[in-house]
Amino acid sequence: MQKKNKYVERISFSKIKSPVDIPDLLEIQKKSYKTFLQIDELPDNRKDIGIQAAFKSIFPTSDFKEIAKLEFVNYSIGDWQCKCGTLKGVENARPYCSNCGVSLSSEVRTGKDSVCPVCHSKGSVKYKICEHCGDRVRLKFKYIPEECLDKGYDYSVPLRVKLRLSIY
Repeated sequence: MQKKNKYVERISFSKIKSPVDIPDLLEIQKKSYKTFLQIDELPDNRKDIGIQAAFKSIFPTSDFKEIAKLEFVNYSIGDWQCKCGTLKGVENARPYCSNCGVSLSSEVRTGKDSVCPVCHSKGSVKYKICEHCGDRVRLKFKYIPEECLDKGYDYSVPLRVKLRLSIY
């Protein structure tokens, strides 16, 4: 009769290669937040997800007598302008094709190797540049992150919501 080993044989799984690479978790969170806010999309082009869907689910709302109704129109986040403040608006922050003049998505690459998805011309995708300061339109912050950390300020941008009030 054989004696059974009273100790359990240990198996090491440390040498097994992982079948999937570990994802960049910070990048996943950044993409999720960007999708939630849709910060660089034009109000008419926003998908019905994230904060857009939240506003649409709340509005329209009316008073108990149905005399007044409050409707959601759109929202904007932050101040989009060049350094001198001449060019303003998120519509000027988006790249455009110098060949066909179409405003493109913010995900389209610019530069020499860029290709317009509409007219397929090469090297024609550019940003609008201010004539006065030579800068393109970007999201402006009141304080840089280092100043916020030093002074204990909140690093935030304004959220502006446009609503329509209808009184019957």
